[in-house]
Amino acid sequence: HPIVVLVDFTTVILQPLDSIFDAFLADTNAKAMYTKDYATILPATGNNQGINNGLFFLKPSMNEFESLTSLYANTPYDDVNGWGGQGFTGFRGAMGTSGLLSYYYSSQPAIELDRCTYGNTNENPVANAMCRDVNSCDDCRNRDISQVKVAHMAKVCGVPWSCSFDIKWPVEVSPLCEEYHRAWSEYRELFEEEHIKGANFPRTRKNGNYRNDIYQGYCTERGKEGYKGIADRDPIDEWEILCNPDLDCGPGRYVMNDCTCSPVDDPCLACPANTRCQLSPIFMCIDCGCG
Repeated sequence: HPIVVLVDFTTVILQPLDSIFDAFLADTNAKAMYTKDYATILPATGNNQGINNGLFFLKPSMNEFESLTSLYANTPYDDVNGWGGQGFTGFRGAMGTSGLLSYYYSSQPAIELDRCTYGNTNENPVANAMCRDVNSCDDCRNRDISQVKVAHMAKVCGVPWSCSFDIKWPVEVSPLCEEYHRAWSEYRELFEEEHIKGANFPRTRKNGNYRNDIYQGYCTERGKEGYKGIADRDPIDEWEILCNPDLDCGPGRYVMNDCTCSPVDDPCLACPANTRCQLSPIFMCIDCGCG
């Protein structure tokens, strides 16, 4: 493969990325493509802003692999001076992958993408009256959702599988947080429609009533306890089971509640619970409690 893409599970890709794939491939010198996080310790120097691992693009090669593994094994790190004594520290993941990649690609040809478009965390770009990015103070919170191609949810908005919609979200972040959670929930619905099939693994019932406009029925209440996971199975009443309308059991046999056919010698097995079975003059299942 000409490109390998690292995607974090809190990342939502909202639009196709063909244009940056093409640009990356067209730049024969560029080895990687990424966005950087805001600095958490000010002032921002560039070296104290780590690469965001939520979406990272790499042109794979054995030479690159050997360079990175050798770098990891042989480069000194400490909390004060970071990797190679060059100040790559002071941010989340500095001692791990984010710090190592930030140090390595600072001296390699690479493409740094616009954070607001390709890694929008919906964060305040200013702290203590200082910009948290050495290159730009652009406020990504002001972007319309149509201008955001990649969203990172965890830092400000929380994750949708915690049903974490917050009415106390500041007005500056609420619009994008709602859109991020709604997009993720819609993607989940599409995934289930495409991949979760068959009676042995039915799709999740979307009967949650917490902020259905955002969570599409997958949240019953605020908080992670209210999330309806893909593997969660609510009890299903008999009357809710839908069988294949083309199922033909043949003469004297009837479709039962589990979508199989009743035996010829006992058609009454097809009657729902709490009903009476009548065999003549015609076969009927009679609900005597319906009034």
